[in-house]
Amino acid sequence: MNLLTFAIALTFFVTYCTTNEVTELIKRAQNTCRIRTGLSEDKLNQAIEAKTKDEIPKGKDIECFIECIWVEFGVLDPNTGVYDEQNFIESNPKEFVELWLNISRPCHITNFTSNDFCKEAYNYYVYCLFEQPNVSFNVSRTNYNNNKYFFFSSTSFNNINQ
Repeated sequence: MNLLTFAIALTFFVTYCTTNEVTELIKRAQNTCRIRTGLSEDKLNQAIEAKTKDEIPKGKDIECFIECIWVEFGVLDPNTGVYDEQNFIESNPKEFVELWLNISRPCHITNFTSNDFCKEAYNYYVYCLFEQPNVSFNVSRTNYNNNKYFFFSSTSFNNINQ
């Protein structure tokens, strides 16, 4: 089973950190969101393997998966679209918070204003991952208990926990 995070984003934001706490947090969110959205493992694998924005799968399932990850991490209110960075900071491990802020702040993520939070989360994800010139990070994969995870690895945080 695979994990998109983050959610990052990083939506269904996710960090290069390999602490058990962060990994378990990501794993739980990923499992919850895959079930909730019906996202197939194949489609998630395509997202994990994407090297350009054109390779990221399209569809409501992937869009809502990313939105779900944001909600699970407490960064997005699913009812109002309020982007709640403070709640995220207070609710998540320090390593994860540092990476999220390093990636999200240059992307200037704001409260969601459309009626389609899934689409808006997806658009931020694509922008931050492939179009934001002020964010320097790469996408890497790691294995944990034979599961693939989608990790956003900020170049400034590559050495966390090493």
